[in-house]
Amino acid sequence: MTEILDKILMDINPEIVENRKINLIEEGVITSLDLISIVSEIEEELKVEIDFEDIVTDNFTSYDAIKKLFLKYLST
Repeated sequence: MTEILDKILMDINPEIVENRKINLIEEGVITSLDLISIVSEIEEELKVEIDFEDIVTDNFTSYDAIKKLFLKYLST
């Protein structure tokens, strides 16, 4: 299922997938617009609504953090 996430992220900003081991926010790889797009695309793809409490920077600092959020909603 991470193929779906990879496609979403590649469409939004390929650097997110290419830079899996860095802090995406601190390094300026991910923008606030990217964050909104990621949330929107995950919601659309999984037919879910991401809780407001989950839309925090900690969930978008790395590829693994985004993946963890994705998998949380995949299982709901």
